[in-house]
Amino acid sequence: MHPFDFISPQNLEELYKVLDDPGGQIIAGGTDLLPKIYKQKTHPERIIDISRIRELDYIHEENGQINIGSLTSFSSIAKNPLLGKYVPSLVKAANHIGSPMTRQRATLGGNIANASPAADSVPPLLIHDSIVTLASLRGERKLPLQQFLLSPGKTDLQPNEIVHHITIPKITPPLGSEFLKIGARQGMIIAIANAAVLIQLNGQIKIEVIRIALGAVAPTTIRCQMTEEFLVNQKPSPEIIQEAAKMILREITPISDLRGSESYRLKAASVLFQRCLLSSIEQQTRIG
Repeated sequence: MHPFDFISPQNLEELYKVLDDPGGQIIAGGTDLLPKIYKQKTHPERIIDISRIRELDYIHEENGQINIGSLTSFSSIAKNPLLGKYVPSLVKAANHIGSPMTRQRATLGGNIANASPAADSVPPLLIHDSIVTLASLRGERKLPLQQFLLSPGKTDLQPNEIVHHITIPKITPPLGSEFLKIGARQGMIIAIANAAVLIQLNGQIKIEVIRIALGAVAPTTIRCQMTEEFLVNQKPSPEIIQEAAKMILREITPISDLRGSESYRLKAASVLFQRCLLSSIEQQTRIG
């Protein structure tokens, strides 16, 4: 292992000053970076440990929005009743991330900033039109999550910035929402494909709101806007769902890798979408 400097700021003010000096790799839970260091896949000269900055660990409701600090663990997300009520797909995704020990350490900000196309937290956040707040000594700026994610491993985060928090606009229940993933096994896996769907039906049992996000089937997790537009105002019959499942395949660009082939990912995306949609419809009709 290559030697490196280790810095552990105790609060945001200290962190911003450290980041104003270019260079360094931020670490929080360490569940992504540490394995890469041990496997000699990366050689940071300076590691900035932000895990002690408690100002970034919170889940708050304010002005019709839910704010989640970037250092909030997936264990905290998984058991939070506010998120369980308004963002149930994120709670489900949190429960699918690694082992219980990993969920205690892994953070929402880290999962987003890592910019993996297979990140499990991203599809639920995308279907809720989430906003990422980035912060530095110079202030804050906000970006829709979709714009923040640029390509595999790359985001719009500048060298002197951190992911401060994620904002999720509340949607008034009832709503149907589901998250599912496919992997080599159900334990500590990276998704071959994952999906999240949010739906609201009107009094005529037609789709009033529909949001679909798929992961690990494109350079970044994507919203399937063409399929969403097709489904709005439709009654979700088997024929309509089959047509939407075909349309999904025209919106994704999966690749083949060690975890799965392009053809398998195409099939997986279609199946996951249909299962998420049917589950969401069932929830909506049962609640409504």
